[in-house]
Amino acid sequence: MTTSVEKTTTAVSSLPNERPAGVSDNPNLSVPSAQLRDALAPAVPSARPPAVLEDLFHQHPHILDPSDFACDEDDLAILEDALGCELPEDLRALLMYSDGGQLRSPLKMMQLAPIEQLVIWAEQGVQEQFGSIPFATDDTGGLLVVDTTDEYGGGEGAVYRLERRLRGARRAQVHSATRLAESVGQFLEHLAAGRDAC
Repeated sequence: MTTSVEKTTTAVSSLPNERPAGVSDNPNLSVPSAQLRDALAPAVPSARPPAVLEDLFHQHPHILDPSDFACDEDDLAILEDALGCELPEDLRALLMYSDGGQLRSPLKMMQLAPIEQLVIWAEQGVQEQFGSIPFATDDTGGLLVVDTTDEYGGGEGAVYRLERRLRGARRAQVHSATRLAESVGQFLEHLAAGRDAC
């Protein structure tokens, strides 16, 4: 899928509810497990292979309402270029499974940010601002992030829910950071087990 992203001044908390105009459909919505396994070999022990994610979503369809789109390697390369670093493998796998969509925990809904929003956030410097890569928001305004620099002390790759407060010129500061899991894969497993993730 080829994406054209325009840099905007969208606030960090805003997410589009619909696919942006001009974005073409991805013909690779159903990528075979073997191809995903080959393309996304785990880089760290806590990364979940894509086949495991597919099995998890198949066994627990209630935790994810996937979008009609999925990212491909070109999409992820654009995002990694904007971020200036590689994505954690299990976040890559999640984006290749569903570009956007909704995650559900027993008490909250979470909106996965589509690739276009992730690129906008990267270009706006959100990763530097929070020391982590945002990937979703929840229904109470929390920002879900993957800590790639051990900014919050829970280890690289840990998933956190950040509560933010706006400070001057619409710059948000972290009010609190709650560790949810050691990785995106473990976060998804918590959802599948019926644990409230937020």
